[in-house]
Amino acid sequence: MIRFLLNIMIGFLLIHKISCGYEKENSDDGSTYDLINPLIVKLPGELDKISGICFYPKDTAIFAVCNESGRLFKIRISDKVIISTWKLSESRNFQDVVLKDSNFYVLSKRDFVLKFTFQKNNLPRQELRFPSPDTNGYKSMFLDDKSRVLKVLCYDKSHENKHLKLSGFSIDTHSEKISDSLFSPVKTYGLADSGLSTFRPSAAAINPLTKELFILSSANKMLVVADRDGGVKKCFLFSPTVYSKPGGICFTPWGDMIISNESVSIDPADLLIFKIRNSQQ
Repeated sequence: MIRFLLNIMIGFLLIHKISCGYEKENSDDGSTYDLINPLIVKLPGELDKISGICFYPKDTAIFAVCNESGRLFKIRISDKVIISTWKLSESRNFQDVVLKDSNFYVLSKRDFVLKFTFQKNNLPRQELRFPSPDTNGYKSMFLDDKSRVLKVLCYDKSHENKHLKLSGFSIDTHSEKISDSLFSPVKTYGLADSGLSTFRPSAAAINPLTKELFILSSANKMLVVADRDGGVKKCFLFSPTVYSKPGGICFTPWGDMIISNESVSIDPADLLIFKIRNSQQ
């Protein structure tokens, strides 16, 4: 986990040092997705604060959590959007959700991951508490299916004297062992000169076809593409016109990418669905 986080930050910073590494969305840039022309699905008001999503292949639905609700939502998309809900907790700080086999893992912003499984009309729950939670909170969690480990990334800290800190936890889904990860500062190598003062991950997921890690940052208006070990390949800057307040990301088994936007002002929350390009399939 330490090596993974170091690779993310060092690769991310070196991209900025060498060429800033930024690419604006471009429908013809040869990337895996057309990042400026997604299918947009508007969501009802109860999902205004949608914060995390995962795909459910069995009936091509999307499970979601909101950061102002202690509920799990199931979104079915056909001729219209159909929503089902289940109460999970009194907590109103759910940030992300991952589905592994029949187990759901829901990330609390502050100090734990809630694990549960549907059993008829019962919903047994278990809290996996972080041994030393960070006061900055957590917004992103993804599953490394190769190692069967959940990786939780801190929403970052501000930095001083051109140093940046990134921390998190790894959770073994088999043993449920929770391990601390990186708590060391990483020199930014001129990052401040590029105009970017910090990097705040708000969602992350591994593409099941390319095996690349996609890291979304709403605060930085950026999508980072890395290898499984965290070595950064590309950074895409996106426009708030389409990406109003992105907070969740997931993939279908066939490689389509889905990003969720929270509601902003009078605009409703929505889902952005990006079809994988034919050449990538």
